[in-house]
Amino acid sequence: MTGLPPGGEKEGFVRRHVTGALKWLVFSNLYLAIFGHAAMTASMMVLFRVPVNFVLLVIAFSGSMLIYSLNRYQDWQEDRINLPERSNFSTRYGRIITGASVPAFVVSLVFASCLNIAVLAVVLFPFILGILYSHLRLKRIFLLKNLIISAGVSATLLVVVAVYPVAPRTWLPLYAILLCGILVNTIIFDIKDIPGDRFAGIRTLPVTLGERRTREICILLLAVMIFFSIPLLQGDRIFWALVPFFSYIGGYILFVPAGTSPWWFYGMVVDGEYLFLLVFALLLR
Repeated sequence: MTGLPPGGEKEGFVRRHVTGALKWLVFSNLYLAIFGHAAMTASMMVLFRVPVNFVLLVIAFSGSMLIYSLNRYQDWQEDRINLPERSNFSTRYGRIITGASVPAFVVSLVFASCLNIAVLAVVLFPFILGILYSHLRLKRIFLLKNLIISAGVSATLLVVVAVYPVAPRTWLPLYAILLCGILVNTIIFDIKDIPGDRFAGIRTLPVTLGERRTREICILLLAVMIFFSIPLLQGDRIFWALVPFFSYIGGYILFVPAGTSPWWFYGMVVDGEYLFLLVFALLLR
């Protein structure tokens, strides 16, 4: 007798395997690469009302996989304190995932060079930043880590602009929004990393100013994003997809768990924000 109701064992078996599969997606960076950066690239193309280019999605996916796999492999010491389960995963599978990401990224560089030299340059930019960030340990310099990640990831929009003739009055405000949004994302992620960053001597905003002041700064950045959206909202109605997107960001800023948090909150809810934007952009297209 197991003490479980009829069907309870089967439900528990399914739940464990679904949870295990989702954890694998998050810890391997596949979730971030697909529903984060590839979704971000797709949402930019939808917002600009240009054809969705599959090659650009492959570039975003492969670049994200390589850069974040290298970073997770390098950050094993901090993760051992902040996210021991992810640290164990990286120790076990990190080399395999990183090794598989290298040829995929090389292929994406070939694709980028076939488009034009500007695309290749923009694709290499975040990769170079990622290498500097991972190997020179630039994350130890106050706020530099957040700025490097924001600059690298926001290059997603520049890749789209390098392929399609989008007017500066449209892409410049959206680039500012994207830059601030990614900055908010990285700062919020630092909240869960407080114990490990403090142990490693890394001065992040939450470590230096505390959680409450960090949230206030993120709210201020969200206000800047809203300001830059005003000319876009007065133009094409598709940019009204930014309104629920801003609400989503405001929600996780206010309700991000302090201290110990569920494994899925940051890896799926916070990193899934651009999937949310993509859905609303498609609805308004």
